[in-house]
Amino acid sequence: MRTAVIVALVLATAARANAAPLQKLTRDEVIRAGNAAAASLPPVDKTASAACKSKFDAAMTHPDIDAPTLAAAAACYRAAGALGAAITLWGQVLQRFPNTREAAGALHELGPAYELAGLYDNAADKDMDYANKYGGEPDALPRITRAICLWQQLGREDQLRRAYYSLKRWKKAPHDPATICDGIVPIVVPPPDAQAPAR
Repeated sequence: MRTAVIVALVLATAARANAAPLQKLTRDEVIRAGNAAAASLPPVDKTASAACKSKFDAAMTHPDIDAPTLAAAAACYRAAGALGAAITLWGQVLQRFPNTREAAGALHELGPAYELAGLYDNAADKDMDYANKYGGEPDALPRITRAICLWQQLGREDQLRRAYYSLKRWKKAPHDPATICDGIVPIVVPPPDAQAPAR
């Protein structure tokens, strides 16, 4: 299944190389795409998830839990395929320990995790937050570009204006709205009559 998804993404990227700018999706298309993305997630490894629960359960209820423990629990659940639990824990790391190395790691993981789950607005927000906070990192420019392309498809004009303003910090960054998303894999919208894949 993963091989098929990777092949589809590579083909979609190649097809985008000379494609027209990304088109704004309708509300129905965004919902269908989000549902299809969530339905295509691999199943949770219940044994691994249970192991995470038993390993971190006591620490999670302790009022003095630290950032490394929360981050380790998030990584454990993510490895088990429990994306929702990982997203929740990364959010807690950001909220409770905002200026730590673990918060940087959590913010790095959240954008792609939200996108995998089909939560495209949240994905773009977290990609933008990461790019703004960690602009010196090598993947900051691709993250802000991804946020722009998601917001372009979602029709979020206010966020697009903010993102283009932030993008001006990178002198070598592409600034042309007509070409910035060239080569970017768009949100994949299944046809209206397509059934979600069986899980």
